[in-house]
Amino acid sequence: MNASSFIFPMIFCLFGSHLMAQSTYSKTYTTHEGLIHPQITALFKDSRNYLWIGTKGGVSRFNGKTFENFIPGEMNVTAGIYQFHEDANKHIWAINKYGIALYNGCEWKLYRTPVIMKDVKAMGLKQDSFYYFDRDSKLWYFANQSFRLKAYVNTSGLTPRNLLYCQLTKKFYVQFDENASLGTLIHDTLKLFKNFSKEEIGLYTDEKTSVRRVFNEDTVYFYDLDDRLLDQVAVTNAVGEINYTHVENNDPLLWNAWDGLITRNSNLHSFFKKSRNKPDITTVLVDTYNYWLGTELGLIQIPKAGFFYFNKDSISFPWGIIEDPNGNMIVADFLNGLYSIAPDQTLKVLSKESRWYFHPCKDEKGRIYLYKETEIYQLESGKLKLIPELTNHHSGLTACLYLFWSPSLKKLVCGQRGGVWIYDPETNDVEKISWSSGNFPSLYTLAIEEDKYGRIWCGSYAGLVCYDHQTKSVDYFPSEDYKFEGVLSICPVGDSLFFLGTNNGLWKWDINRSQAIQILKSCLKHPVSSILSLKDSLLICGHNKGLTTIKLQELFEGRESFREFNFYNGFPGMIPDQNAAYLDSRGNYWVSGMDRLCMIRADLLWHEEEPLRIQFTKVNGKFLEYGQEIAFSNSGKSISIEFDVIGNLRPIEQKISLPHHRKNIMVRLV
Repeated sequence: MNASSFIFPMIFCLFGSHLMAQSTYSKTYTTHEGLIHPQITALFKDSRNYLWIGTKGGVSRFNGKTFENFIPGEMNVTAGIYQFHEDANKHIWAINKYGIALYNGCEWKLYRTPVIMKDVKAMGLKQDSFYYFDRDSKLWYFANQSFRLKAYVNTSGLTPRNLLYCQLTKKFYVQFDENASLGTLIHDTLKLFKNFSKEEIGLYTDEKTSVRRVFNEDTVYFYDLDDRLLDQVAVTNAVGEINYTHVENNDPLLWNAWDGLITRNSNLHSFFKKSRNKPDITTVLVDTYNYWLGTELGLIQIPKAGFFYFNKDSISFPWGIIEDPNGNMIVADFLNGLYSIAPDQTLKVLSKESRWYFHPCKDEKGRIYLYKETEIYQLESGKLKLIPELTNHHSGLTACLYLFWSPSLKKLVCGQRGGVWIYDPETNDVEKISWSSGNFPSLYTLAIEEDKYGRIWCGSYAGLVCYDHQTKSVDYFPSEDYKFEGVLSICPVGDSLFFLGTNNGLWKWDINRSQAIQILKSCLKHPVSSILSLKDSLLICGHNKGLTTIKLQELFEGRESFREFNFYNGFPGMIPDQNAAYLDSRGNYWVSGMDRLCMIRADLLWHEEEPLRIQFTKVNGKFLEYGQEIAFSNSGKSISIEFDVIGNLRPIEQKISLPHHRKNIMVRLV
């Protein structure tokens, strides 16, 4: 970040207002990420927390981080899966029109249908038996790993096409070729149940049948097959086929392949909304933590507690974030300019000049101070004003990576190479404070805070510096003396405690004792670029791997209770050394992502934690069947065990070797 040798003339610009493109964070998995085939036909979450993905090119199993793929022919599993099922033995069924493949944890076994199934878009699954019609309208069922014909009497006068089992009414229902009527199959007799129009009949996606009726006031009323009202949902364009997906503790999803989500006033991802470039949605799965979309172009994960992000084409390098007195978010983008985002998300461009740097600040009068290359500006009432005393015309002023308003001094503190500059906006006086110890003079000041005594604390790669303005004294705390590797960010909590973000994790700094203690050292070892405190109860740490939130009270009681947002569950991570983060007056947390501006409601920063499941997969390189036990006698050889830790917060894959001593060891796959 070398400052340019010439100054760009600053022209204040107010461009036409427009609404920003905003969407929730999502992650797309394609063949590049390991998915076996991009065209998805079915999604299923099993009891072990694996996500099964049926595609037109085989089956993928996802543990939250990596895919295990089962290729047709090689793995004895068919492609074009219509549905998955987990039976009482926890074996996985993969069903398509050619047969049923069963996975026992070790291998697949394919059971081909005697006659190709007619149409299995709806499933007649009752417990561990599967019922279907073939092309000749004969009724078959699959149970105990074999297919059998089942006799029935058809009194409807119509040709059966689909058979489905309703979990609500505990009955089999039949769809016919000729129209949208439904029949019932009770005691081996097929009868006409009720006639419907094509606009009325619909299905739940979780094997529960329903009837829909679309009215002119753009409301869809859902009834069960006993005509009991299940739900009524306002929509924007209820035309054509509509899929209903139940969402626990939230509004249901109404969607179709082409238009995406048609529920009115939805805040969900743009993939759920009608757009020209949106891939067709083929299936939707909603679990406790995510929306999963199967599409024609891959798998899309949308975390429920994820971030919103703003148009990364406009604001791709947001290095400074702050709120003005009117509730507008002022965002300084290093490459694209200076922006104002109103509470209604209206975007205004304040300047198209580039090279806006880190961490602006605000004084008690609401004036905002921003750094641009070798110039510092004041923003007040929507107008930018250059501060002549703080430009490169003033001897010694270099790139400023941190601006801080001192409440005790009522002055602006500018972090510089090898020290700080202190500026009084009322008198325009400038005071330069230079460091003189070790390698501090050669490094930039990266973070600034003030303690209750009015002392200024500055962080740099060399460590901490404390400047007492009253005594004009400087105390140095080099990194090598305290084992933290530089100080990138500082957050005060209480009167005598700072939390330090460093290149080797998070540290607690006792101001009175000059004592540093590392926090979460087992998992937070990377550079912590940003730290904010939410009402002294939650510590929010931004780093290049994502975001970690820590409960302070439990931390002070000796427990480490934390949650994570990362690449797998809703946050792309921060640029190293980037400390752009802000809590606004409306309870939103704004933070700079790798290539975009991100925002989340602060009350979602402590999200429900997904329990991780440990799943053993191999012992000594061999897969184990579900429920199988293996006992090892004392052979003197080591035992190699491979397992997944399944989940979307901290998914990992592990392999360990155990030295084999005197006692026998038993391993059981559960």
